[in-house]
This record gives sequence, C-alpha cells and structure tokens, in this order.
Amino acid sequence: MSVMSSKLMASGSLPPTMITGGTDGSTMSMISGDDSTIGSFPGSQIRMPNGAEISSLHMTETLKRVLNCEDLKFKITIYKKCFKANDAITAFRVAFPDEITSIDKAIAFGRMLQRARLLTHVCDPKKPFRAGHFFFRLQCYQQPDILNSYRIYETMPEGEPMELIDTIASFLMKVEKTAASPETGLVDYRVAHRSRYYSMFEDSVCKLQGLDLGTLDEMTRMAVVVNLYNIMMRYAFMKVGVPNGRNQRSHFFSGLKMNIGGDLLSFDEMEHGILRANAPQYGAASTPFGNKDYRARLALTKMDPRIHFTLSCSPMVSREVTIVYPNTLHYDLHREALKYFSKYSNLKVDSANNILHLNKIFHWYKADFCTDDWPKLARFLERNLEGAQQKTIHSMVQAILPPKVSYIDFEWGIKAGNFFPFTPSVLKANEKRLL
Repeated sequence: MSVMSSKLMASGSLPPTMITGGTDGSTMSMISGDDSTIGSFPGSQIRMPNGAEISSLHMTETLKRVLNCEDLKFKITIYKKCFKANDAITAFRVAFPDEITSIDKAIAFGRMLQRARLLTHVCDPKKPFRAGHFFFRLQCYQQPDILNSYRIYETMPEGEPMELIDTIASFLMKVEKTAASPETGLVDYRVAHRSRYYSMFEDSVCKLQGLDLGTLDEMTRMAVVVNLYNIMMRYAFMKVGVPNGRNQRSHFFSGLKMNIGGDLLSFDEMEHGILRANAPQYGAASTPFGNKDYRARLALTKMDPRIHFTLSCSPMVSREVTIVYPNTLHYDLHREALKYFSKYSNLKVDSANNILHLNKIFHWYKADFCTDDWPKLARFLERNLEGAQQKTIHSMVQAILPPKVSYIDFEWGIKAGNFFPFTPSVLKANEKRLL
C-alpha cells in the first residue's frame, strides 16, 4: 500500500475497501504540467498521485481536515469558509510529502480537485487553481443556500426513486440516533454533524440532483416530495439551524433551497407549488410558480388536503422517519390524518356549546379544507376520523345549527435537546460588511 493511502486510512478518511488502484476510465487522474482547463468530472472516484483511487466523499472529508477553511476578507466582502491558494499548496505538501514533492505538483493536485468539482474559486469557477493569494473554497461550503450541495452529482441515481428515499432516510435515522439523548430521545442538532454517518448522509442527498420529478407519475411525485420535505427539514435543522420567529421562518422556508433534478426548490415551493397544486400560500397574492416558470410542470393537478397532516416543520423528538409510498399513499395519508386529529392541539369538540376547535391551518387554508362550507368540512372530517371523534362530528351534522368554528394556535414549538438558531446570513457564502 502506498504512503498516501496509508495516511488516509490512518486518519479515518479512507477505509481499505475504497482503495482500488485501478485504471478505470471514469476516474480522474492527477493532471500534470500547466493545464489551466477546468473541464468536468463525470465519475465519483478520485485518482491520487500514487494511482490509488478513493471516493469523492472520502476526499472531501480529508480536505476538510487538511485545509484551514476560515472567513477571509477582501475590501468590504467576507468570503466564508475558504482558504488561500498558497496556504492550500503548503497544506497539500505537508499532508502528502512523499507524493506531492513540489509546488508544481501541489498546483496540479489542486487543479485535479477543481476538475473533480471538489473545490472552486470563491467567485469564478472558471478561474484555475494557481499559486497566489487567491481565495478558493471546497464545494461542500460553496452553496450554503442549497442544502444538498455537498458535492456535484452529475449522473442519474440508480434504481427507483423510493429506493433512494429509503436509503437517505436510513442514513438520517442513523445520524439522529447517534445525536439523540438516551434518556429523553431529544436530538441534539448541534452535534449531529459529528456522527460517523453524517457525511454519508450528506453525500446521499446529493444524488437527488439527478432525480427529475417531472418524469414521475402524480402519485409517486406526491409521495417523493412529501418524504423529501420531511427529510430535508430535519437535515436543515442540523446544517443551518432552527428558525425562531416570523422573520427567520420566512427566510428559512423561502430562502433555503434543494436541488432536485436541477430544479431549485424551497420548502415553500415544495409545499405550495407542488403539493398544493401551485396554490398561493397564506397571505400571498400570487402562485409560487408563474406561467413561464419551468418548475410549474411539477405541480400536482389535484391537491389532497391531507398533505397538511404529513408535513413536519418543527424539530421533532427523535423517532423513525415516517415514509409514505405511492402504492399505499391513500392509506398512509389516512394514517397521518388519524395521528393528527388524535392531538388536542389540532381538534377539540365542545358539544355543549356547539363549538368545533380546529388547528389554525384550517383558517389559513380554508379553500383546501372547505372550512367555510360546513357540510363539506364535516364530510372531510368524518372520512378522516374514527370511533368517538367520528360519532361526535356525525352528531354535529345532524344538529339544526352548524357549529361555530374556533381556531387553535399553530405550535411552532421547538422540541430538541440542543440546537443553534437559524439566521438568514448563514445562507450567504460571500457577504458584504461595512464594518
């Protein structure tokens, strides 16, 4: 085994199974000479100067340890989590002294990483890596406003979409399990990134970059988007923090994006643009997707109100990630509706005074639930209730007067062992500051 491979394994960056040492044409070899071409990188394996091959995932994690990524200032702009080219050249030579024996080889190594799209210039991806005080940044830090931008994934994911969802959910559950308190089950979002599964989770969600939602039938698209919304929400709490307050929530739900098949989608756009069939969200005058917005093709043609009961937008007690499936979607949505209405914060009936207390989402989205049309609302509730609750609603239907509807405040409560607060500035890789 080569010296470089031994060092990577010793650091925990590279398990023996990741070293192939082959000559597969899909991998990227070390470039030599003064080649300033950036080019593209179709594969997921990186060939080291010694011929060994490691995954992009393990190379990224190694670079995070080798390079001193910090906030650097030029004029009035702060460039976050970056490094100077000269410092990187020194770091490469110190980390791999037996393979990178000169400045030219260190520059060639940096350009190979750039062609592999693991690092880039902070402003212009076309600028080649070269010696000097030029600012560069690892790809995993380049687009903080896009959740799944840990690396650039340029191939279609293998298998069915739900297989990918199951894989991503499995990694998320492992991350949350290692970050959860054994006594309370609450997730400590501050330490979740320390899990040995966190980088694998981050890498797996990048495969969504190749998943075109527009090619899926509506049932599959609905199931996939519901699952992604809930998975990526929990990922966001780990990566950018938990929003608290109206202004922070507004930036969180609209400013944070996901790259799904090349379509950049916020949480708001996934919920209101796709799942609610491109309907305006509460308080908005326009639809999420305009007539000329290419993403409008992703909107469902019909909205199922029960999706409101499946979307989780608050930090949760650690538990299994609930997954819905296309072939059992009606049953899954009914199950979630029953769970939703079992909580007093969502449904309470005051039969003596003929008052029906519903969660405030029934006020925000009256058109979805037909809240102002008691016979239609009653039919919806009866279909999605069981036992005593269903009988109570049925008795209200038989009454001479319709019930008065009162609204219960929506709970934005934070149920987490520990977390860091979200601020809009965390979504900016480069930020102008006058002071």
